[in-house]
Amino acid sequence: MSSISEITKAGVVLLAAVGALTITIKALSFWRLIFDLYIRPGKSLKKFGAGTGAWAVITGASDGIGKEFAYQLAAAKFNVFLISRTESKLQEISNDIESKYQVKSRIYAMDFTKGDKRDYENLKEIIEELVDVGVLINNVATNHEIPTPFILETDEIVNNIVEVNISGLLRTTKIILPKMISSNRGLIINVGSFSGMIPTPYLSVYSASKAFMSTWSAALGAELKSKGIVVENVNTYFVVSEKNFEIGQNIYIYIYFNFIYLM
Repeated sequence: MSSISEITKAGVVLLAAVGALTITIKALSFWRLIFDLYIRPGKSLKKFGAGTGAWAVITGASDGIGKEFAYQLAAAKFNVFLISRTESKLQEISNDIESKYQVKSRIYAMDFTKGDKRDYENLKEIIEELVDVGVLINNVATNHEIPTPFILETDEIVNNIVEVNISGLLRTTKIILPKMISSNRGLIINVGSFSGMIPTPYLSVYSASKAFMSTWSAALGAELKSKGIVVENVNTYFVVSEKNFEIGQNIYIYIYFNFIYLM
């Protein structure tokens, strides 16, 4: 009986130790989050050319997160180059930014789902005209219209997700990078998704595309660190966009843009 009692006590002690370790890890994780959000100083955007005539390039800039990045980067005194599908929206934002912040702006309307070689050639020509590019926001993306089993998804939607979220990401970044490398500095923010962290059934292709973005961002960041270029993958969660309303989702989600904290 005594041996059984000792084994029981040892088991209780072991479980208590595991529980204490788990609580400690969770507590440290929480306090690290608090430190990162409210205490740890961020990197000044001046390091990437804010206020010196440098340009920030934003894809998917006509709505939502991309639009907000455009306004905040303009407020930080970057010139902004806005890329998205709808020219009228881009022009309206461009005019508003120039009026409010007294910075330069340029626009280029392109549909990333097309993967048009001429669009990327035009994009490259415009980038070559910009003297200094300090920031790239890879925000453009497309998703499944509704959660759908992979076997039932249309080829068009599958191809669009791969073309925009992977090929478009790579091609745009490769066009911008020579400018950053030549100036030995740059900031690349890739707008990812929580679904890239956790495999998401019924959004499988989108989920995989964002997992690709996360892995590629980490690898690219390691390659470019010595050149003064910072690469960050920033995961979003549920975000309202026009697409949500187009497909008639009855989910009300609120997003506040003050999470995009730019110094």
